[in-house]
Amino acid sequence: AVEKLFQIAGYAGASLPSDCNLGVAAHSLRAVDPEGLRFAESLVPDSVIHIHVAEQPKEIEEFKSTFGVRPVDWLVDNMNIDEKWTIVHATHMTESETEKLANSKAVAGICPITEANLGDGTFNGGTYYRNNGRFGVGSDANILISLCEELRALEYSQRLKTGGRNIFANPNSSCGRQLYDNVTMGGAQSLNRNCGAIEEGKLADLLALDSDHVLLAGKSDDLILDSFVFCGTNSLVRDVWSAGRHVVSEGRHINREMLCTRFLKTVRKLREQARSPTH
Repeated sequence: AVEKLFQIAGYAGASLPSDCNLGVAAHSLRAVDPEGLRFAESLVPDSVIHIHVAEQPKEIEEFKSTFGVRPVDWLVDNMNIDEKWTIVHATHMTESETEKLANSKAVAGICPITEANLGDGTFNGGTYYRNNGRFGVGSDANILISLCEELRALEYSQRLKTGGRNIFANPNSSCGRQLYDNVTMGGAQSLNRNCGAIEEGKLADLLALDSDHVLLAGKSDDLILDSFVFCGTNSLVRDVWSAGRHVVSEGRHINREMLCTRFLKTVRKLREQARSPTH
């Protein structure tokens, strides 16, 4: 059944642009057994695999009661965790697990806004960053879709956790610069996508900020990214390109009207169905 589903997904993916990649998301160690996880990995020998791990304390206790070890420890010790893998959340790790994951070269897929919204806990970012761990951010839920606010929540959560400041900064670049550079590179790895930097031969995945915005007045270099991360909202984003395709122009998605119309139509239909006695 899984093979058939993956085959169908491959057929559907064939109609997507050539820069799109197909991978596997095995949800979590709660939803797939070790044999199933190894099988899922075998489906994508040249692509990526994502899995939720150690999101909540209850999950960890249930896993320990079955396998006798913590989930991140088990994953790193029993699977070939490397650059192909994205370990989503990894919120509750010991210092040892954090160092193991950082050294594996996998990406930690952190979802700061969702993790805060659900009260799940705080990622061990300081230790992970000091050990050169790779990370990206994702929205996970639709509570709020905003890159700058995810990055802001990530840094501020670490400050609250440690009582320190500028957790993701280093002597050579600012906190905003380090956050942005790390998540673009980590995100590119997580998606198996040839992007993450403005370099010859890489896909033109680009974001342009509104240079006339009052928050950027008089700013240059790293101060621009610091302002975007710690002061900004989506209103600062003026244009976005995906593999050279201009998808956001002057602050609006090029298909915004059509997408909003379809969305509203679907919501109305669902509400009507919910009110219907037959449902």
